[in-house]
Amino acid sequence: MMRIKRMGMLGGALFLAACVSGGNREDPVWPALSVQPGETLLQARLNDSAGSVSMKRVGRNGSIDTWMSKDRYTISLDHGVLVATRGFGFDVMGSDAEPTLLGLRGGQAGVYTRRMRYLTGNEQSTWVQAGCRIGDPTREITAKGSVLRYTEVCQARRQSYTNSFWTDDSGRIVRSRQWVSAEIGYIDLTYTESR
Repeated sequence: MMRIKRMGMLGGALFLAACVSGGNREDPVWPALSVQPGETLLQARLNDSAGSVSMKRVGRNGSIDTWMSKDRYTISLDHGVLVATRGFGFDVMGSDAEPTLLGLRGGQAGVYTRRMRYLTGNEQSTWVQAGCRIGDPTREITAKGSVLRYTEVCQARRQSYTNSFWTDDSGRIVRSRQWVSAEIGYIDLTYTESR
């Protein structure tokens, strides 16, 4: 009787896996990533690599935009600050962008706390908490005009990292270099328009 139950459970699990795995690329779960001229794209590059990938915005939940590459990697940003990644391995499962956003707006003086949640190799949730500080911005001239560059320096128990944010005159983040995890390192993000 026990063997029959196990076979039934295994058969049910295999049936369920067959139903949900793979997904037809025409399904709404896998939206077509066609891009219209003039549409805003996100260029992403890991750890100073030579190449970058284009990502299209595929969702918005409140102030958080989710961007997806053609190979289904995703990045979620809250007003340009990284709050989640998927598909990279050692992904950020969640993070609070508010302390950084306050610092970029000049409303966060001194050291503040940033928390990022990860899923470990044995599927346990773990938090990295860091004390961070944003220094005074410096003005830089680019091909598209002038921007302010902010540097956020963070110190956690076992690691330190430095994020950089470039904002336009309205305070909108137009480019950034943000730490993802010790295993992935940094990701460079730049907003562009498709042609």
